[in-house]
Amino acid sequence: DERHVICCHTRNHRRLASSLTSEEFHAEIIESKTELEAELGHDVAGFCWVGGEEYTYSAEGAEAIRRAGYTYSFLTRSSSWFSDTNPHQLHRTSADLTKGLEGVRLGHSGWHDLRYFASRHRINRLVS
Repeated sequence: DERHVICCHTRNHRRLASSLTSEEFHAEIIESKTELEAELGHDVAGFCWVGGEEYTYSAEGAEAIRRAGYTYSFLTRSSSWFSDTNPHQLHRTSADLTKGLEGVRLGHSGWHDLRYFASRHRINRLVS
């Protein structure tokens, strides 16, 4: 379906903390892209970081994502996107329906953008 995009989310759903070895980064980010592309029969341009806890972001992971050739990547610190937004710093807002419709509305009201402001900037500096 042309209305959907499949992105990579690591090989083993591992958080990409700086404690991983270069071989683990390679397997989780680069090899997983190659395998997914072979299965799908087309390029996979997007990557979605696993987790969202601040420790799960690392300069090493960001470098491996760029080296693998991903065009963009999604993070989880909720922010609006603009024409000058770094395509490797696309922060998404969760639509967690387990929190009910009011929880989803709150999450998309801009409150999360404010809540994650400081950590989002720390993460953006780390993965830039």
